[in-house]
Amino acid sequence: MVFWILTAALTFSTVLALVWPIIKGAELEPDRAEYGLQVYHDQLAELERDRDESRIGDTELEAARMEIQRRMLTADNELRTRAEPPAEATRARQMLTVVLLLFFVP
Repeated sequence: MVFWILTAALTFSTVLALVWPIIKGAELEPDRAEYGLQVYHDQLAELERDRDESRIGDTELEAARMEIQRRMLTADNELRTRAEPPAEATRARQMLTVVLLLFFVP
């Protein structure tokens, strides 16, 4: 009897460990483009500090600033043009995966 209780508990915990990330999946993944924009803002601030401390000249400052701004525009365009799948289809696929895992894992 104890064996079956332990087996059921282990099966339940395994299924829960497999199902939980599927249900919460989209919320846990960090957005690369948003992170990139933050990094580029920090790089611009660092450029200004370097200029204030006379580490770089005006020519190098403008060249670096233009490159960082170009990358910022690319990241911003990526954020704007990203095609999200319809929420209903994504949710339906997630639930189908959960049901299949609940059926086949035990």
